Amino acid sequence: MTKITTVSAVRNESDIIESFVRHHLQWVDSMTIVIHRPTSSSASCDNTEAILTALKEEGLPLDIRVLAEKEYRQRDIVTALARELGRRQKTGWILPLDADEFMVDEAGHDLRNTLQGLSDETAFAVSWRTYVPSPKDEENELNPSKRIQHHCLEEPQVIQKVIVPARLAAHRKSSISGGSHRFKIGGDALMRDLQSITLAHFPIRSGGQLRAKVFGAWLSYLAIQNKKDGPTVHWKKFYDHLSKNQEITPQQLQELATTYVTPGQLATDIDLVHQPISTFDGHLKYEPLPINPWALLAETAETLAQELNLRSHLRFKRGKPLLKLEES
Repeated sequence: MTKITTVSAVRNESDIIESFVRHHLQWVDSMTIVIHRPTSSSASCDNTEAILTALKEEGLPLDIRVLAEKEYRQRDIVTALARELGRRQKTGWILPLDADEFMVDEAGHDLRNTLQGLSDETAFAVSWRTYVPSPKDEENELNPSKRIQHHCLEEPQVIQKVIVPARLAAHRKSSISGGSHRFKIGGDALMRDLQSITLAHFPIRSGGQLRAKVFGAWLSYLAIQNKKDGPTVHWKKFYDHLSKNQEITPQQLQELATTYVTPGQLATDIDLVHQPISTFDGHLKYEPLPINPWALLAETAETLAQELNLRSHLRFKRGKPLLKLEES
């Protein structure tokens, strides 16, 4: 039987992590999830780790790992895990997924059967379908994949994610880009479009979740040297808006989600359609704890300041000038 494994790197995803796990374990064999910096202070870290631990204690096939490094190099994390798992299982599929991505079959077929019918000679690229919160959403529904039921009729920009045969992921020169948008072996891209599968994408789910996501990600990304890929201009737009402590109304939240990857476009130019995804039956068992986005912002700034101080100290000890002054 074809073995199917997901690979994910997460942080502060408590509002969606349980539904993400239960949705995919309807048909995948196991899920490997790396938690980035789970030991942050309680004010700046939610209970993602506790929820995952509780799910594993239920007997669900979860491989939970911890990354305590300050920098978040998703490309390196996912590539390393995909290689490891590819070498271990040799056949089947590796699915790099973020916690806000839910794989669905366009025709409603069993996803396992769909994947088993694919060639393992190449990776495949599946497209995002961006789901958007609406003022009409049922506020009492805690599960975002059930609460948020509208998506863009046409994606403002086509964004694709890769799914990779295990035998190709195992190659010593394989690489998966940041965001898992591209797959290569050496310098050669190995990807074909796949229309039968879609990723229902729930990037923006509430004002607090968006603020915490942007505050944690943007500053950490700016601190990375030798950037290869990562957040783009829409993250900067969100950061500038949210750091001013402006209240986010339900209508504004819908507009921000609608133009998630095209911040220069007007939300009024994009039509929405009602199409809830088919997901697991039942309710969530574990209540997500809210995160204080301002505590997260303060902690991130303090951590980066300490790192800058350390680097400056090392440059001073090596006799290198801290500042390069030009003659007038």
